[in-house]
Amino acid sequence: MSAPISLPLPPRPDSSQTRRGFGSRTPLTLPFSTGFSSTSWLDFSRLSDRPQTPRGQRPPRPDIGLLEFTQLTYESYAPAPHHRLLADALEKVERGEIKRLMVFMPPRHGKSELASVRFPAWYLGRNPDRRVIAASYGSVMANKFSRRARNLIDSPAFRRIFPDTELAGDAAAVQFWAIEGKDGQYNAAGVGGGITGEGADLLLIDDPVKDAEAAASLTIREKTYDWYTSTAYTRLNDERGAIVLIQTRWHEDDLAGKLLRDAAEGGEQWHVLRLPALADGDDPLGRKEGEALWPARFPVERLNVIRSTLRNNDWWDALYQQTPPEALGGRYFRSWSPTKNGEGYHVWTEAEARAFYGLEEDAPFPPAEWQKWASVDGGVRDPWCTHFFARTPDRTRVFVYRELYGPNVQVPQQAQRINALASSIGEYATGHEGDRLSVIKCDPAMFNKRANVGVSDAEIYRQQGVPLTRAYNERVMGWRRVLEALEPRDDGYPGVVILEGKAPNLVRTLPRLTADPDNPEDIEDGQEDHAADCFRYGINPAAASDAGVRTLAVAARMDPDDDREGSHFPDLNQSGVQNPWYGN
Repeated sequence: MSAPISLPLPPRPDSSQTRRGFGSRTPLTLPFSTGFSSTSWLDFSRLSDRPQTPRGQRPPRPDIGLLEFTQLTYESYAPAPHHRLLADALEKVERGEIKRLMVFMPPRHGKSELASVRFPAWYLGRNPDRRVIAASYGSVMANKFSRRARNLIDSPAFRRIFPDTELAGDAAAVQFWAIEGKDGQYNAAGVGGGITGEGADLLLIDDPVKDAEAAASLTIREKTYDWYTSTAYTRLNDERGAIVLIQTRWHEDDLAGKLLRDAAEGGEQWHVLRLPALADGDDPLGRKEGEALWPARFPVERLNVIRSTLRNNDWWDALYQQTPPEALGGRYFRSWSPTKNGEGYHVWTEAEARAFYGLEEDAPFPPAEWQKWASVDGGVRDPWCTHFFARTPDRTRVFVYRELYGPNVQVPQQAQRINALASSIGEYATGHEGDRLSVIKCDPAMFNKRANVGVSDAEIYRQQGVPLTRAYNERVMGWRRVLEALEPRDDGYPGVVILEGKAPNLVRTLPRLTADPDNPEDIEDGQEDHAADCFRYGINPAAASDAGVRTLAVAARMDPDDDREGSHFPDLNQSGVQNPWYGN
C-alpha cells in the first residue's frame, strides 16, 4: 500500500484562544486512498466558519435560568406549565433552597430532558467547581444521560452562555468527565453499581426502577434501597449536598416510597412534586380535576386510550397518576403511625402511658397487676424474637413492653433468657424475680422435631423451665386481627401500643413490610418479618386450650411434640380460668 499523505489544517484566526486540539498545526494524517476521494478536496476553510466562542471573549451569564438555558440550547423546545414548575424546583436545588427533591411524573412527559440532561449541564455551567453523580436503573441509561449532558457542554450553544466552562481533554469519558481547570466533574452510575470519584454536591437519580418486573421484585427493591443508603448517599458532600430523585411511581415500596416512609418516621424530609397525568385534587398547577398535564402532547382523549390499553387500572394509577395502589403489593400496615399531632399514637413513652392511666411518675409500667404474656418466633441463624405483652384491666388496650431479639442465639440460651425475666409462667414458678406470665405463645413449627437433635425447640424450652403454647397461625386471619388491633378504640387511641425504646426491631420492621402482590391480605415472603410474626403470635389467641389447670410438673409428663388437639400447654390465666386473648 502506498504511503499516506498529510494535509495540514489551516489555522483559525487567533488560534492561541482556540480549544485544545482544534486549529492545531499538527498534520491530519489520512490514508492514501482518501487522497483521491472527495475528502482530498474538501474546503477546510469552511471549518473556521463554525460558530466559535473563544474563552474570555464574552462574559458568562450566571443569571440565566434553567428554562431559558434549555430554550437557548434546544431550539425547538416548547415548555409547558409543568416544565416551568419543574425548572423552578430544580433552580431552588441549585440555590440551596431545596436539599431533597422528589419529582413524580408520567412517562414521556419531559422530566428526563429537563432534569437529567439540561439541568446538570446548566448546574455545572453556573458551578464549575461542583461535582455531580447521576444514576439510573442501569449503566446504559445512565451513560445515555451522561453522553448527552457532556455533548451539550461541548457545544457552541453552551459556550456562548458559559464560555469559561469546558471539558477537560484528559477526562471526557462517558462514565466520567471533568471540567477543565476546575474541580467540577460528572460521574455516571447504574443503580446497584459502584461509584468512583471523590463525592458529589448533587446526587441525581432518574428512574431507579426499570420496569414492572423489577418493581414487583422484593429483592430488587431492597437492593436499590441498600445501594442508596450504603453507596450513593455516602458519596454526598457536606451540608451543601443535594439529592434529586426523578421517577415514575411503580410500586408503593419503591425507592421513593421507602424514603417517604423514612421521612414519616423522623428521617430526612423531602420536597415532593407530584404531577399526575390527570389532575385529581389539590393540583400544584391549579388544574381542575380531570385536566391533562400536557394537553399539547397528551390530551385527555389520548390519555383515555392509554388507560384503556393498559387494561389493569392499577398500572394507570401507578404510572400515570403516581399513586401506586395496594393491589400492586404496597405497604401492608398502612395505618401505622408512631405519632399523631405531636403525641404518641402507636408508640408511647412510659411517661405518656403513666399519665394516661393516672399512675405516679416513678411507678413501674406496666403495673404488676396487669395481665401479662409473651410470644416467641423461633430461629437460630435467623433472628429469634420474643415479645412481652400487658393488657389494661378494662381490656381495651395491649402494650408491648419488652423485646428480645437477635441471630445466632442457641435454643437453650433463648429459653434461659426468657426464664430469667419471669417469676412464673402459667402455674409454674421459675424461682426468679420478674413478670408473672400467663402463657408464652409460639410459632407452631417450634413443636416440630429438629432432624439434627431429634427433639423440638419446644421440648428444649420445656427442659429449661419455659413451657410453650402453640399460637394461632392462620396467616391471613392472623394479620387481619393485627390490623384490627392497630385501629383506634373509643378513646381515639389504638388497641395496641408499643412502649418507646422497648421493642426497637418491631418498630423498625413493621412499617417496612409489604403485601404479597399475589395475595394482598398476606405479607410478602423474604422480608425481615421475625418481629412482626412474633407480634402476630402474641396478638392472636392460642391455637387450642385445655380444660383445667396443669402445673409444669404435670405438663412435663406430656409429650410437647404430640400434635394432638389439647396436647400442648394450656392457655390459662393466673386464676386457672380460660383466658380470652386479645382479638379472640
